[in-house]
Amino acid sequence: LIVTALGDPKPEDERAEGRNVVLLIDTSASMAAIDVTGGVDRLDIARQNAREVLASLGPLDNVMLVTMDGQLRPLTPFVKESAILSQQVADLTTTATPADIRQALRFVRDAVRSKPEAELHLFSDGAFADSFQEASKVLPSQVRVRHHAAGESGANVAITAFNARRYIRNLQDYELYVEIRNYFERSVEVELQLYADDTLAEIKKLTLPPLKSTRQFFPDQGFSGKKL
Repeated sequence: LIVTALGDPKPEDERAEGRNVVLLIDTSASMAAIDVTGGVDRLDIARQNAREVLASLGPLDNVMLVTMDGQLRPLTPFVKESAILSQQVADLTTTATPADIRQALRFVRDAVRSKPEAELHLFSDGAFADSFQEASKVLPSQVRVRHHAAGESGANVAITAFNARRYIRNLQDYELYVEIRNYFERSVEVELQLYADDTLAEIKKLTLPPLKSTRQFFPDQGFSGKKL
């Protein structure tokens, strides 16, 4: 039995090739939302899910790591050393851009075109301008797709515009303009915080109407730092 085991016998029909797995991780702005259980934000949940997939890969499997926001970033080619991807996953951060799912899935299509046993693992909250179902039609039919959802709420509140203008009479004073959008279908109470460098300068409590933008002006803001 020992000699037989050392010979590593396999059935004749056992495949000699592993899977070709693409990990597509959403790093767009909405992944910074904190409406999650068991994580800091949505991206943190995506990181946890991605590490679980990496841990499940076998020695014959190949894996590629790709991030998606306003731009597509292939971080690795297909590699067998999946352990080296764990640190890259841990270092991911969100950006201030929306996710371009169409561009991402076109890239995946080209990456797996000649690859057998292809799988796509998408780690995202699904907050795309385009429909995922429509965008995924570009993928070959044999590609297995799994969406690892991150986030527990589809609605959001966001700062959609911010601008500062100096007063000519005093170059140390500014007028600030802020626009806040409520994407919920109900009114929401929020606390708007204005920071001058890293110091909290002003707090304003607001009630935002459903599905509308609210504009706020802050006149005569004295500021001599670098960042508002």
